[in-house]
Amino acid sequence: MEIHSPLPPPPHSLKRSSPSCRSIDMDEVGGGMGTYKRRKFGEAQATENANCALFSPMMTVGRKKKRILDHGDGRESEIDGLRNQNSSLKSQLDSARSEVNDKAIENARILSENRMLKKAVRAQHEQIQSGTKEVQSLRQSGTELLNHVRKLETENYALKAHLEQVAQGQGGLGGGSGLDGRPPDVF
Repeated sequence: MEIHSPLPPPPHSLKRSSPSCRSIDMDEVGGGMGTYKRRKFGEAQATENANCALFSPMMTVGRKKKRILDHGDGRESEIDGLRNQNSSLKSQLDSARSEVNDKAIENARILSENRMLKKAVRAQHEQIQSGTKEVQSLRQSGTELLNHVRKLETENYALKAHLEQVAQGQGGLGGGSGLDGRPPDVF
């Protein structure tokens, strides 16, 4: 009579990542085993397979760690390269920040100069406007003075003509200034 194990029979060709987790073929052990021994052997093999399944990821991590350590020089140089690149970028950032700061200072200076120039332009504009008003008032005064000079010249001419007439009338009457021979009332 044969007793069946509740565990499935062990697989014959499992590939494992660790040398300690290797499968043992039943034919290697010997085909002359009894059923009890086969069951015990199957249970031991199943336990070993379960242990391999649990510890296999840890062994893989350990192997990866070892591989990283073995090839660490390549990774370290890559890390050093990234660190150098990082420090280069930081220095570029610092220089860009200082350049922005310099530009902000220059911008503030230019804005201050711009305000001063605007004030100067306003003052000059006011001077030009007041100068324009003064020129207009002087032109108007000049025009008024020219008119006054013409009026005075006209009056002067009229007085001259009147004086000549009076002088001619005096010489024809024998030295008298008036018609009756008396001196004029105006001296």
